[in-house]
Amino acid sequence: MRTTTRARLDSLDEQLEAFLAELSTYSHEQLNAPGKNGGWSAMQCLHHLMGAESNSLAYVQKKLSFNPKLPRTGLLSKLRATVLMTYMYLPIKFKAPAYIATDKLPATSELAATADAFRAHRKALRVYLDELDPKWYDYQVLKHPLAGRISLNQMISFFGSHFHRHQKQGLRALAK
Repeated sequence: MRTTTRARLDSLDEQLEAFLAELSTYSHEQLNAPGKNGGWSAMQCLHHLMGAESNSLAYVQKKLSFNPKLPRTGLLSKLRATVLMTYMYLPIKFKAPAYIATDKLPATSELAATADAFRAHRKALRVYLDELDPKWYDYQVLKHPLAGRISLNQMISFFGSHFHRHQKQGLRALAK
């Protein structure tokens, strides 16, 4: 795994642990209470984040299992990734893809079990990226539903900005 990828994953794990520590100060009822105007609860935000990352990893694993011919990362994919990261910090809503939308999120869940599942996912992500041929970091591997094809490093960066966006949403749900 590339050093920059490892550092980004370390940062993602720190971000997750800080959010989990903050969530642990709330009751089960507070964590599972719907957000303002019926929005996602803090736990649903956590499940959405885990689902987005897990589905992205599954997509990459399946895609690379075919040894596909993919375009190299270039200016266009960098531009798409920049637009995507910028979007994550804007107050503009984007409908979640059907496979991780509201009806796929549990109405209630336990923080400890969800935290364990998220940590297991992150471990699987690290193991996969550690074992992956480094050549794939120069290709547009992930097809993001909004941005199109992006590289593995751009995917990890997206995970960070996506996490930040929904962490704020989860904390707003708790503050209502």
